[in-house]
Formats: sequence, structure tokens, C-alpha cells
Amino acid sequence: MPLKSGVLLVAALLNLSLGFIVFLRQPKRVANCTFGAFALALSGWCLTNSLTKMGIGVKGGFMVGKFAFALGSLVPCTFFAFALVFPGDRVDAPTRRWFTAIYLMGVVFAFLSFTPFILKGVVLRPWGLAPIYGVGYPLAILYVITFLGLGVVILAKKLVRSSSGYQRLQLKYLFLGLGIFGIAVLLFSAISTLILGTNQLVYLGPLSTVPMVAFISYAIVRYRLMEIGIVFQRGLVYLGIVLILSTLFVLLDYTISCLLPSSSHLVWDLPAFLLLILLLAPLKERVEATVGYLLPWGRRNHQEVLREFSRKLTALLDLRSLQRLIVETMVEVMQAKHASLWLLEEGQGDRYRPVAAYPNRRLQAAGLAVHHPLCQKLKEARQVLVKEELARQLEPGDLERLEEGFALTAASLLVPLFSRGDLHGLLALAEKRSRKVYSDQEIQFLTTVSYQATIALENAALYHQILVARDHYGMLLRHMDSGVIAVDRTGKITTFNPKAAEILRIRQKEAVGQKASFLGKELAGPLNRVLRGQGYSQQEGWLTLPAFSEGSPGDLLKGPPGARRVGGEEEDPTGRRRLFLSMSSSPLRDWNGGKVGALLVFSDLTEKKQLEEEVQHAQKMASLGMMAARLAHEIRNPLVAVKTFCQLLPERHRDTAFIDSFSSLVGKEVNRINSIVEQLLDLSRRAPLILRPVALHRVLGETLALLQNEFLERGIQKVCRFHPEEILVLGEEEKLKQLFLNLLLNSLQAIEGAGVIMVSTEIRSQADPAAPSAAHRSPPEENGKGAPWEAWIQIADTGRGILPEHLPYLFDPFFTTKEKGSGLGLSICQEIVKEFKGEIRIGSETGKGAVVTLRLPLSLTGVEDRE
Repeated sequence: MPLKSGVLLVAALLNLSLGFIVFLRQPKRVANCTFGAFALALSGWCLTNSLTKMGIGVKGGFMVGKFAFALGSLVPCTFFAFALVFPGDRVDAPTRRWFTAIYLMGVVFAFLSFTPFILKGVVLRPWGLAPIYGVGYPLAILYVITFLGLGVVILAKKLVRSSSGYQRLQLKYLFLGLGIFGIAVLLFSAISTLILGTNQLVYLGPLSTVPMVAFISYAIVRYRLMEIGIVFQRGLVYLGIVLILSTLFVLLDYTISCLLPSSSHLVWDLPAFLLLILLLAPLKERVEATVGYLLPWGRRNHQEVLREFSRKLTALLDLRSLQRLIVETMVEVMQAKHASLWLLEEGQGDRYRPVAAYPNRRLQAAGLAVHHPLCQKLKEARQVLVKEELARQLEPGDLERLEEGFALTAASLLVPLFSRGDLHGLLALAEKRSRKVYSDQEIQFLTTVSYQATIALENAALYHQILVARDHYGMLLRHMDSGVIAVDRTGKITTFNPKAAEILRIRQKEAVGQKASFLGKELAGPLNRVLRGQGYSQQEGWLTLPAFSEGSPGDLLKGPPGARRVGGEEEDPTGRRRLFLSMSSSPLRDWNGGKVGALLVFSDLTEKKQLEEEVQHAQKMASLGMMAARLAHEIRNPLVAVKTFCQLLPERHRDTAFIDSFSSLVGKEVNRINSIVEQLLDLSRRAPLILRPVALHRVLGETLALLQNEFLERGIQKVCRFHPEEILVLGEEEKLKQLFLNLLLNSLQAIEGAGVIMVSTEIRSQADPAAPSAAHRSPPEENGKGAPWEAWIQIADTGRGILPEHLPYLFDPFFTTKEKGSGLGLSICQEIVKEFKGEIRIGSETGKGAVVTLRLPLSLTGVEDRE
């Protein structure tokens, strides 16, 4: 097959393939159908021209030439029909009439091509077959030029009037194909024949249709088109590379021919070719740089902007300024009319709200719901969404739902901002001021920018949260009513809040940076113990400072009472200021649980302690007053009887019966007074007490045995539910017996008739909050560290119970509800329990009996001491 014929055959096949691709892409679109017809006509024209170059003779050439002119007559009408609908797809009634007229004219000229009116015959020339034109050939040329020209004019008007950036870019691609390659068709097919009088170059006309069809196909099929300027730039780059390499190859070949005329060119051409291949990569970079410098558009500009933008992002941590920078940069670089940044709102996180816009404009404050179809589309696509592209991809119903979101954001392009797989926000860009479409390179640039912007926004948001948290915690520290001291792992003070400075009278700037020992051993001690591995601890004590000085604290003392108050504070006899502090210390840990320091929180309880002491003193005085009144009443009754007998004694001293009665009564009343005095002495006596391990069950059993006859006489049942093992408590055996005896007697006396007294024991943790309902708790004595477990003893009866209004006074001396009794029994029980570092509670409901609960510390030795 001749070369010319083969080239034209390839052109025919390429045009046919491109036409089918466009048609099959969207066969229902009129623009695709008309372009398919146009490509088919061009393909047939190229095919017939290919056949004329195969040596088929004059007769065969004449027949093929008629088909060539007939198919060529269909090219103008199909192109004009394509121009009527492209780049849209709207066909109205006038357009349909134009279709009918133009296709009819094309069919007429195709029919005339088979008559001598256009082609009279074919002659054989030295270069091949040459046509003999008929009288109608100029008319056919006029037809071709007219309708091709009208099509170009229609497309040019659309380019000027179109408001769609994408459609304008499509038209630009079409004109690029027509301008560069359509002119070649006219030049080699018609003008060369009329002016030069030769058809040797005619075959180049059909061949030049391939790039034209390719450019138009690209404009129809592609949803995202490359900017024309970049196409032109890349074309210049590749053209420059080809020219430079070709020139170098020719120079090398010529030099070798001159130096080694007898050598085979193949031997030297291969190394020269390899050398040019090695030069290809660096040459491409140099040519791209040169063309980029000469042409102001293209990738080079975006790379510079990206570098500058990245530099600003890394240098900016203020969230508001960063958000403003992003939208301003996008407007400046993309030449957009408007840009806005939408981020997922903090807190609820169900809406994207505008946080920055440039130029400033009012956006919907309600925001964009996370479940909006547009947001769901962004999550599914995970790429930039262009409104015009979606209009060509989606059905009208789906597009309508998305257009609402585009209108809400005032955008024609949306850039998603993904963070850890979730849609963190979106960047909305309006159309360009130049009405150009966003090119593929610009969208790639926006995609790259979105990654960097998301990271920068996250960092700025975290920094903002840190600042807010720092200010918040700083405000808390400033307004806390407790002192706060924190140290790092080395024991250096890092936090010293104003309250700590006020309590300790140490300036903050003097304390921060010092070692913990600067605070004194009792304040530094808890911090150092935490750093050495101890966990949370809490303690109370007296802190003694030099009076009214700015010096370092002194020692934390269990200082003796007896201080005097100076200026609202307490000062001991040595002149030092004393504070009662409650302190708690705990470790500071990082996110991984590693210890990074220690924290000490303390409160000044001096005033509270003083008020408590004053209240206790007042209560004690009131109790003493009541006790004195009741004591006077208890002693006065027997004294009245003694006084009466003494007054009657002078008159009746001879009366034997009176003397006997007098002796009996006086002895009885004196014994009563003596009993009251002894109980008072037992209540007030503070003899040194040595606590020893005592077997609880044994003491309870012995006490119950003492009262065995009392239980039998009253018909009261006793129930014992003891712990399976013996329980050793810290106490004194005789006082324990006295304690249990008083409590059991109270229960026996509270039961009228038959009843039940249940005694139970168990071991519980000190942290166990279980307690009888409606219980009155007596204030326990501070028992220091103690054991972590304790003994619980409960004595419950089914007696008449205690009235609620009597519960608060049960432990007051001389308070009793019995007709006979001193009212000192429970007071003595309470004193015994306090001596044992325990606690006593009494709970009761009227008519349902009472429950006495004792909590006594366990012995840690595990061996009873019965000395």
C-alpha cells in the first residue's frame, strides 16, 4: 500500500473511531449525534481520498472521485448542524427547520457530485490522478466555504455571549482545532488546487482533520478541560524539544559525515541517538522553565503560590487570621468573585457554618446540615465538585437537590476538607471574574491546598483550644479559694496561684522556679513523697509562719493551742503566725499515664477551725449549764428530804419511829447523792488508757451471761449472730463490758412484755457507707491513720422505739425518758467509744424498736492481751 494511501486510511479510521466514541458516550444528546455525523462524513471523505492513491486507474479513480466529492459535500452541512446545537443540547423549532434545509442542501450537492456538473472526469498526471472539474465546482466550493463560515460565526457568537465558563472553554477548544487544523484543510484541499494548479498536497487536507476532530471530541467528552493557555504552553514545550533534538541530531550526523565520510552512518547514529535520549530529561526541564518564564500562566505560577501559601500557613497559628488568609489567597490566585470557608461547628457538630468570607458578604447563618445531599455527595466523591460538571453528569431531580446547597454557599466549586476520614469543612469558590472555567490544573492545585489547609486549620484549632484552656485554667487558678502549687519531675515549682501567695505570703514570682524545699519541709514533704511514688494523700495541720513577714514558711506543726489572735489571724506566744491548713497531694500525669510532676492543693481553715472551737466551747458551756441545773435538781430532791427530817429532829428526837424512819431515809438519800457523784466522776475522769487487743465475742458472751436471769424473768429472747471468727478490737476489757452492759440494759428496759434482742458482729471496710436509716451519728473522735477495716457491732431490740425529736439529745448528760434513771448511761457509753477511737450511732422508728451500731477499730497484732 502506498504511503499516502496508508496515511489517509489511518486518518479515516481515527475520525470514525472518535465519532463513535463521542456518539456512544451520550447517544441521546443532539450535539453528540450531530458531531458523530460530522466525523462520519470526514471519515468517508478521507477513505475515498485514500482509495484514489492506490493505483486504481482512471476509470476507477473517476468513480471513487465522485464518492469523494459526495461525502465531502456532507461535511459542511453536518458541521453547520453541529454548530447550531453545540455546546448545549437544546433543539427548538427554528433549529429543526435549519436542520431540514441544510441536510437537504447537502444531499443535493452529494447527488450533483455524481454528475459532470462538479466532476467531469479524471486524468493521469506524473504525480498521479488529477480531477477535471465541472462548471459547478466553484459553486460547490462556495457552498463549502459558506456553511463552514456560517458555522464558525454561530460558534463565535456563542463564545462571546455564553455565561458558562465551561461552555466557553469547550468553544475555545473547538476554535483551536478549527484555527490550527481547519485552515490546513482548506489550504491543501481547495486553495492549492485553484492557485497553485497542483493536487500533490491534497492528501494533507484530509489528514489534517484528525487533530481537529480530536480537539472537538475532547471538548465534548471531557467533563473537566485543561486550560487553553496550558495546552498552548505544553505544545510549545514539546515543539521546542523536537526542534532542538532534531537540530542536534542533524548537526551530529553532518559532523560525523564530514569527519568520517567512509564510515557507516549507522555505527555512529546509534550513540548519537542514545546521547539525545540522555539529554531529553534535563532539556525538558530547561524548555519548561524558559516557556514558563515567557508565558505568565501555567503550572509555574501555581507552584510559586503553593510554596508561598505553605510558608504562610506554617507561620500562622491564630485561627481567625488563618481562616481569613485561606479565603483571601483563593480569591487572589483563582481570580474568583467570592470565596468562603465553612467548618463543622463545635459542640453539636450537625452543621457546617461559614467562618470566613472574602470579599465580606452575608452568608446563611443557619449553615449547611451535615446530612444535606451536597455534603453527602462530597463525602462519597471525596474530590472537588464543580457545579457545571454535575449538571452534565446527574439527572435533573438529583441536580436540583444539589443546586440548593450550591446556592446556599454561593459557590460554583466546592473543595472538601477531610480530617481523619471525616468531612471537617468545605471551601466554597464562586465563578471566576473572567467567567473562565476552573481548569484541571487549578482543581489539582485546590486539592493540594485543601490538604495543607486542613492540617493548618487543625493545628490552629488545637492551638486555639490550648489558649482557651490555658486562659480558663488560669482564671480558675486566679479565682480559686484554695492554694495550688505544682512541681515538675525535678521538684521545681511551676505553678503558684494567687491564693497560695496570699495564704503563705510569698510572692508568685519569687516562688515559681524555686525548688519545693523553698516552701518548708512540711509543704515540700507531700510533694516529694508523690514524686517518689506515693499516690494521693490528704492531711490537716498547723502551719507556723513568721508573723507579718515575707519569708519562707516554717514548719507544719501540730502546734499547741493557746494562741492569741492578732489582726484577725492567730499568733502563738513566740510571735509567729499560725494557720490551720487542709492539704491534699496527688501526682500529675501526661496522656500516656506517665508521671510529670506533683500537685498540692491546700485551704486555709484557720477561721473555720476557730469558729468550730468557739461553737464547741459554747456547746460545752451550754451542756455544763444544763448538767449543772439537772445535777442541782437531782441532788436537791434528796437534800430536801434530809433537811425536812433535820428540822423536825429537835421536836421529835424522842420519837423512836421517827428516828428509825429518819435514819433509813437519810442513809438512802445520801447513797443516792453518792451514786450521782460517782457517775459524774466516771464520766469526767480521764485516767491514762492503754488500748490492748480484746476478744470481742468473749466480752459480749460474758456480758450476756450476766444478764441471763434478766432475759428469763422478762421473757425476752436473745439472738446472737456473730462473725464466724473471733474479732480482736483495740480497747479495755472492763470498759467494754460496761459499754455493752449499759446498752443491753437500755434495750431490756425498752421492751414491754415479750420481745427480741439481736446482737450481731461483722468486719467491714472503713469506707463502707452502710448505716441504719434515720440514724443519729455522734461526732467520732479523730482516730489518726487506723486500720483499713473495723468491727461493726449492732444491738437491735423490738421495744417501743425513740421519738424523732429525742434523737439529737440522747448523748446529753442527764437526758432521760425513763421515770427512774440518771440520764448518764449513754453519755458514759459515748465517752468509752471515743476513748476507743470508735463511733456510736443510734437509729430508731417509733413503735419498731431501736438499733445501736458500734464501730470499733481492729487490732493489727492478731493476739489478745489479757493483762
